[in-house]
Amino acid sequence: MKKFLKWVTGVMVFLTFVVTTFYWFEGEKEVRILCSMFKPGQSTEHVIRTLDTGHHLDYMQENNRISVDSPKTLGSSRCTIEFSEGGEVISSRYSQSLSLNKIAAWIGVFGFLGMGIFQFLLALGYPYGKLAWGGFYEKLPVSLRIGSGIAILIYGYGIIVLLESAQIIQVMNNPELAEYSVWIFAALFALSTIGNLQSNSELEKRIMTPIGILFCYVCIVVGMAG
Repeated sequence: MKKFLKWVTGVMVFLTFVVTTFYWFEGEKEVRILCSMFKPGQSTEHVIRTLDTGHHLDYMQENNRISVDSPKTLGSSRCTIEFSEGGEVISSRYSQSLSLNKIAAWIGVFGFLGMGIFQFLLALGYPYGKLAWGGFYEKLPVSLRIGSGIAILIYGYGIIVLLESAQIIQVMNNPELAEYSVWIFAALFALSTIGNLQSNSELEKRIMTPIGILFCYVCIVVGMAG
């Protein structure tokens, strides 16, 4: 019973993070999209009516300026609208002080790089097998070493996918493939987390389970932003 409650608590915490992330991106998107709608010459009244249609933002009018942000993003997404003395829009500028998807992507990149190095050591025959592949062997047999070699390629592709999806680099030049791939990685890490929980090795359970959860969450964050 205690183990079940611990598992349920973990799932609820994970889902809370996912839902919070969803509203973060909804707030960010709303500020960005509304900001792009304000053009020079529009009246203050028109701008305020438009802002009042928002669900995830706050705004403050001060002299000839309106500042818009979203509490969902902790104020990291902001739109600044400047007005003339006659109350007409001069300019609107969107700024972002914190890019959640890029931070998540870089966390994933360094994490994938670390796991790629780990799999490389396993493929070479280093005795770290209790942390992988169910924890049956300290030193992997040839078949699992080949599996570790394939895993290196998968992690390498994952690095490209994260960077591409977060618009940090452009290598694949195929946004749809990158978007689908990042969600596939999220599903794979969710499944691997379940597998880690069933491992015969306590080391794999304690170390690889939270790593799998982190990687799954990172991919979800990058996927949501996309």
